[in-house]
Parts: sequence; structure tokens; C-alpha cells
Amino acid sequence: MSEQIISWQRDQILAKLQSLATPVLTAGYARYGIHSANLDERLYVRKAISWALRQIGKRRPALYDTAVETAQQIARLNTPSARWIAGDVLRELLSFRRKNERCA
Repeated sequence: MSEQIISWQRDQILAKLQSLATPVLTAGYARYGIHSANLDERLYVRKAISWALRQIGKRRPALYDTAVETAQQIARLNTPSARWIAGDVLRELLSFRRKNERCA
């Protein structure tokens, strides 16, 4: 019985991650998907939001500034989860920008 509960919980977490990451990866829905879930304190939700924003900023040069701006907006919410997400995203994206400027 406990294996079924653990399996169900894992499935619920994966479903939540997919529901968050899928719309976020589409540029038009990036802000909606991120802002609707950034107050969620669960670890995997925070990681999904952080991952999605970082990937948007790194893989789509045209959306780099939007990803940084969105992370700064999230930081202004001033909740532990929002600060964690924003710090993680800004640290990686700014590091990515500096690394690419050195290579160019």
C-alpha cells in the first residue's frame, strides 16, 4: 500500500512539473505560467520554474532580457520561494551572459 502512495505522490509531482514547465517554455505564456506558481513553496515547483526561466534565457537570445526581467519581478514578491527562484535564475543567466561576452 505504501508503494502505491509513494507512486501516486511521485506522479502528482511530475504532473505538476509538466503543467508548469510546458506553458512556461512557450514564450507567449512564460509570464503567466511562472507568476501563477511562484508562491508555491514546494521544492520541485521552485526547481521547475527556475529551470524553465533559465532555459528560456539561455536558449533564446531574444528572450534573455525578458527572462531576467521576469526573475527581477519575482524577486520583488519577497517570499522565500520567490527569492530562491530569482536568485538561482539571475545567478545563472548573468554568469551565462558574462561567459558569452568573453568568448565573443
